[in-house]
Amino acid sequence: MDLLEASAQLERIELLAKIAHVYESDQREKTIALAWIGEIAGEMRHDLRKDLKKQGQGPF
Repeated sequence: MDLLEASAQLERIELLAKIAHVYESDQREKTIALAWIGEIAGEMRHDLRKDLKKQGQGPF
């Protein structure tokens, strides 16, 4: 994952969090937003670990 991809993913997480918090969302919508944030973060974690393994860095 390059920096541009990581930046885009983090912007998505930030936007979802703002939407779920600021706008009048019911509990179901907030739950969906949090699940989606978790999925995006999980994908980022997986990609980061894979990249670090390729480079021989980190405890992963």
